[in-house]
Amino acid sequence: MNLSSGGRTRLRAVIAVAITAVLAALAPRVAQAAPPANDDFDQAVAITALPFGADADLAEATPAEDDPLCTTSDEASVWYDYTAGSDGVLAFDLVGSGYGFVAVYTGSRGALERAPDTGCSSGWDDPALLRVTAGTTYHFMVVVGGWWSGSIRLTVDELLPPANDHFADATPISTVPATVDTRLGAATGEPGEPDPTCDGITGRLIPSAWFAFTAPRSESITLDQPYDHQSAVAVYTGDSFGALTEVYCANHYRGVLAVTAGQTYRVQVAYWSPGAGDTLLELDVAPPLTAHIGLSIPDPSTLDTVSFSDYTHDEAGQPITRTEWDFGDGTAATGRDVDHRFAADGDYVVRMTATSADGRTAATSRTVVVRTHDVRIASFTVPVRGRPGKTKAVEVAVTNQRIPEHATVTLYRSTPGGFTEIARATQYVPARTVAFPFNYTFTPEDAAVGRVTFRAVVTLAAGVRDARPIDNEAVAPATTVLPAVSESVR
Repeated sequence: MNLSSGGRTRLRAVIAVAITAVLAALAPRVAQAAPPANDDFDQAVAITALPFGADADLAEATPAEDDPLCTTSDEASVWYDYTAGSDGVLAFDLVGSGYGFVAVYTGSRGALERAPDTGCSSGWDDPALLRVTAGTTYHFMVVVGGWWSGSIRLTVDELLPPANDHFADATPISTVPATVDTRLGAATGEPGEPDPTCDGITGRLIPSAWFAFTAPRSESITLDQPYDHQSAVAVYTGDSFGALTEVYCANHYRGVLAVTAGQTYRVQVAYWSPGAGDTLLELDVAPPLTAHIGLSIPDPSTLDTVSFSDYTHDEAGQPITRTEWDFGDGTAATGRDVDHRFAADGDYVVRMTATSADGRTAATSRTVVVRTHDVRIASFTVPVRGRPGKTKAVEVAVTNQRIPEHATVTLYRSTPGGFTEIARATQYVPARTVAFPFNYTFTPEDAAVGRVTFRAVVTLAAGVRDARPIDNEAVAPATTVLPAVSESVR
C-alpha cells in the first residue's frame, strides 16, 4: 500500500499517541497524600490521658463548611476531643516553629459554642486556661492559614491548685531579699477570705495564694510583682480571717511596707483573671532615700529671700511626707519648699531631714555662703556746657555700704545710635565714698547734635553679684555743646 506524505504523517502521529498511552499505563502511580485522620470534627483524636502532647498534621488538612470561625484566614483544621472526668482547670498551648491558632468548643456539630472565658489563642500567646466540668466533652480545633509552614504541637495539661492556696497552708518567708512564686491558674478563694481593697473587685471570691512573712528586722521592705499586670498583693496582720487587718495593698506595681522585727505578716497574692504561668513576688530591703537640697539663689545676701526645696528622690516611688529644716542661724522650718532670709553675712550650714510615707529618713546638709555686696553711685557731676576740642572734668562718686572691695566705673556718652563707652576706671572702695575722676573732650559730632548725655555704671569683680543693682547706674542731665569758636571771633 502506497501512502501519500500526508497519510504517512497522520500514521506516525497515531503510533506516537499509542506508545505514550502504553508507557503511561506501565509507569508506577504516585498516590495523592490523604488528609490527616482527625481532619474532620467527627474523626477527632480522643485525648484520654493528661498531660497530652501531639504534633498536628496540617499539611493536607482541609476545612469543613461547618467549621466555626477562629480567624478570618482559616484554611485548614484538625480536631481533638477531651471529656473531663472531674471538675478542674486545664492549660493548653501550641508550640513549635509554625504559627497557628487553637479554639475550644462545647456542644455538637452544627451547634458548637466557644468554651467560657476562652478565645482563639495563637502559638505566640501564653498558655491558655480552660475550666472544665466533669462529664463535658471539649472540642479543640487547631487551625492555620494558607501561609502556614513549620511544625505545630498541641499540649494540654491539668493544673492543680497551688500548695499555698489556703490561708492555713501559707508558704513561710523569713529572709529578705526573697523571690517566691505561685501558680494561680487553678487557685481558689476560701469562704471568709478578704478581698484586697486595691483590686477593685467586691462581691465574689477571686483566686489567691498565701504567704506568711516573719520580719527578721524592723525596716522598710519593697513588694513587687515583676512582669505581672493583673495581680494584687495585700498584706495583713492577724492570725485568722475574722481578725485580719489590711496594712498594705498594691495592684501590679512595687510598693513599700514598714515591718517590725518578729511580726508575722499574712501576704495574699490575688488574681482576678489568672493565667497558666507563674506569678512572682519579690521582697527586698527598700532602697535608701537620696536627699538633695535645692536653693533659688546660689549666692544670697541679707537682702534676698531664698527659697529652699527638698529634692529628695525615692527609687521605690514613695512620697515624702515630712521635711525638716535647720538653717544654721538658730531658726528652723518644715515643708518641702520653704523661704528664708538670713539676717547677717556668714557661712551657714543648712541641714535637711526628709521622711518618706513608710518612715525611712535621709539627711543632708549644704553650706550657704551669705555675702552682701552693695555699692551705689552716690553722685554724678558733669559740665553744663562745652565746645568741640575743649576738655572738661566728669566725676562719679561711688559709695560702698557693705564689704570693702574693688569697683569699676564705666563711662558712656550718647550718640545718635545709642550710648558708647568712652572711659573705664577701677578702684578699691572701702566702706565709704570714693570719687572716680574722668576727662572728656567734646567733638564736632557733639556740636552737630547740640548736646551730649553721659551715663555711668558701677560693677563689681567678675562673679560678684551686687545685692541692690537698681542704684548701680546713673544718667546725668544733658550737657549743651556749643558750636566751635572761629579764629576771626577769637
